[in-house]
Amino acid sequence: MPRFNLTKIVYEKGEKRDPLHLAIQAGDPTFSPAPRIVQDIKIGTDAGPRPELGREDFALKASVIELFEHFDRLWDGTIDSVEVRHGLPFRVTVERSCGERA
Repeated sequence: MPRFNLTKIVYEKGEKRDPLHLAIQAGDPTFSPAPRIVQDIKIGTDAGPRPELGREDFALKASVIELFEHFDRLWDGTIDSVEVRHGLPFRVTVERSCGERA
């Protein structure tokens, strides 16, 4: 369910390119503490959420699946940011110690 909830948050972001900061435990996003969204507001645009947002059952896009694969590799840690474009994950920034595996 945590991955589904995160997918809804990402799809809700629509065209916004706001970074999303969240913690990962056992390969899943955690919501305690709540994920932080850094909002970058563009004047004169009206980008809405993805159409899948209103449905409970939908196929995940490849970029969402790839994001979850990064969570599985990270397992426990912090995602510094997930950049969302067009309502889909576009870039992930992870900070880790030099000795940790990628």
